[in-house]
Amino acid sequence: PAHLFAVNHIAFHPSLPYFATASMDKSIKIWDAQNFKLRKIISREKGIPGHVLSINKLVWNGDNQLISVSDDKRVIIWNITF
Repeated sequence: PAHLFAVNHIAFHPSLPYFATASMDKSIKIWDAQNFKLRKIISREKGIPGHVLSINKLVWNGDNQLISVSDDKRVIIWNITF
């Protein structure tokens, strides 16, 4: 379940035991910080419209929104459900 390419950024959830990783493989992965199990994958390969180039930065905005910034010059706000 690891990323295929380098991880560019890690963002810890502000109040829940989760963290998100952004990668050069154009995906975001959300992990459980207590047992390090993969909880969710956000990527075009999973059929989710998203970034087409490397993802560089992640920021949690409240409890259920994750903001991502990519080399494709787009900012995407994701609504995350756990």
